[in-house]
Amino acid sequence: MKLVTAIIHPSNLEDVQRMVTSAYVHGLTVMDVAMAGLPQGKPATYRGSEYEIHLTPQVRLDIAIDDDEVDRMVDAILRSVRRVPASQFREGLLYITALEEVVRIRTGEVGLDAL
Repeated sequence: MKLVTAIIHPSNLEDVQRMVTSAYVHGLTVMDVAMAGLPQGKPATYRGSEYEIHLTPQVRLDIAIDDDEVDRMVDAILRSVRRVPASQFREGLLYITALEEVVRIRTGEVGLDAL
């Protein structure tokens, strides 16, 4: 099993969630996160004072899937995010990590049966 973690701009959440849940998985975890990285320090103004924003609001999706579905899942996420015109495209990240085991707490099911 693999854990696909997608860090995307909040404006892309609805499209990605629709694409992922309709075709590939029954559940996913969504969290609000803040991302530090490029571009560094975007200038902003609040009540007449200028300051720099060092963290960008993002959304994190965690999706546990079978190894055979990883390429299709990544492709679906990329297609749904890249539908936005290039001028409005917000960068994001995808992480794919090995997932040793999954246990459904209520039933005790393990592995793919727990998903």
